[in-house]
Amino acid sequence: VIRLNPMLSVLKLGYNELGDTGTSVIAKAFIQDGKHHPKLTVLDLGFNEVGDLGCEALALLALAGNFSLSQLYLSGNVIGETGALAIAGAILHGTGLSVLHITGNTIGSKGIKAIAGAIAKQDAVAAQLTQQQHREGVSMVAPTVTELHIGSTGVDSTGFIAIPGMILSNSSLRTLSIPNNNLNDQDMLMLSQALTQNKNIPLEKLELSFNEISDQGVECVMN
Repeated sequence: VIRLNPMLSVLKLGYNELGDTGTSVIAKAFIQDGKHHPKLTVLDLGFNEVGDLGCEALALLALAGNFSLSQLYLSGNVIGETGALAIAGAILHGTGLSVLHITGNTIGSKGIKAIAGAIAKQDAVAAQLTQQQHREGVSMVAPTVTELHIGSTGVDSTGFIAIPGMILSNSSLRTLSIPNNNLNDQDMLMLSQALTQNKNIPLEKLELSFNEISDQGVECVMN
């Protein structure tokens, strides 16, 4: 269906039992004769028992070097640190990904650090490219991640520190969703400091439900 339908733009297969094997088959279908599918922009594989092997296949075959796929939904799977590192590698390689849902996977602090670091580098490259195009009188939008959903991923304060670090220089992120990660007031202080220092971030939506934030943490963010 993917290879024989060049007009396919949205593929939703959530809540099935694809596992790593089925996910790898789908990933292989994204590329043919060295070229990625030209129109497929949305892929939803949420709640499919996808693990690290399936995620690595997606990162290598469907994400890296693919500037058509812009939205990837992987929530509710069994992806771990290795899968997260693969996604980060694909972002660093170059991708058109703008929306990433990876909520409900145990990617942990190392996984969060890798993805946040990759997004930070991607955004910095995009900013440099935009400045160069402006000088040359060219108008093109460089791909960046604008929505990041990382709730219930097992991140702790040592991993969360990468999020404020990403925010410090980001000029693209509009939605940041990090519920149910045991974040505390100290984490909110670091987040608020990063937001205060970066006046260029276009953040519109911040989701912090089901954490361990008191009124002090909320006050830090609100101020």
